[in-house]
Amino acid sequence: MLKKIVGLFILGFFILVGCEASLNNLNDNSRIEAGDFTLKVTAVYEGSDQLFDEAPAGQKRLLVDLVIENTSESSRNFNALLMIELERANETKVGVELFDPQYVSADGPILPQTSKTATLVFFVPEDEDAWTLIFSPDTFSPGSVRIDIRLT
Repeated sequence: MLKKIVGLFILGFFILVGCEASLNNLNDNSRIEAGDFTLKVTAVYEGSDQLFDEAPAGQKRLLVDLVIENTSESSRNFNALLMIELERANETKVGVELFDPQYVSADGPILPQTSKTATLVFFVPEDEDAWTLIFSPDTFSPGSVRIDIRLT
């Protein structure tokens, strides 16, 4: 009996972790609706190095400006580190650089029917100009939405 319970638990874990489904489709104007959030990418550009804060060798600082709106009737928490990552063409993932001076946080509670703006920072290879931004609106449930972004 114990073996069956453990086996079912392991199977359930792999089903939950292994699922990545699109929660909603991309709308025009780089806008994504996902769960209780609407995320709109407003700009993608290369950031500059600052005194005592240079990008690692062979990499550049990619900045993504966005607006995060809570479309629900209750307060929702947003956490860029847990909810957003960047996927490179080779399918490796890059996390948000939280301690970069160009990072503008939207982390924390977002009141119902309100929005916050943010500037996310990623370090990416100098020769890349296109990526996929992955947004997971619920950190405790599977599912994410993806939006292709590029430097212009």
